[in-house]
Amino acid sequence: MVMKCSKCNGLVSDLAKFCHHCGNKFINEKVNDSEEWECEYCGEGFATRKDCLKHEKNCSKIGRKITHKSSKLKYILLIIGIIAFIIIFLIPFPYQVTEEYTVQEPYQDSYTECVDRSWWSGNCVDYDTKYVTRYRQVSKTRVVTKSTTLYKMWSGQVSYYYKV
Repeated sequence: MVMKCSKCNGLVSDLAKFCHHCGNKFINEKVNDSEEWECEYCGEGFATRKDCLKHEKNCSKIGRKITHKSSKLKYILLIIGIIAFIIIFLIPFPYQVTEEYTVQEPYQDSYTECVDRSWWSGNCVDYDTKYVTRYRQVSKTRVVTKSTTLYKMWSGQVSYYYKV
């Protein structure tokens, strides 16, 4: 409830011992029941302080304020939970991973072949070099960008690391 200071007419709480506007002391003052009193919760006016206090104990707006705030908080927490669920489980995030793969690379190999042999010793007198294309397995690595959800990354279902 609110009352007026007798010195400066400022509005102060009826529980205050001093006026926060002028510093007037309220302890020895009598409460003036001729002023109009208002309920803090609903703003309804009363002729006496006693009636106002009686009304405030049973005011219907008190319960509404409290439940309204708590239900609003519940909705906010629910929305935050839904957003966190979507981010963690449904939205895929890109990450880079190094993959190793093998390819067959061609290379030139050469060998010599005897073209002419000596009739006397049987040794090769003239050689011819021949080139052949052969293939060998080569391991290579490449950086690949993939995407998956945070849940799969955190739970170890997908191995990943960030490229530095």
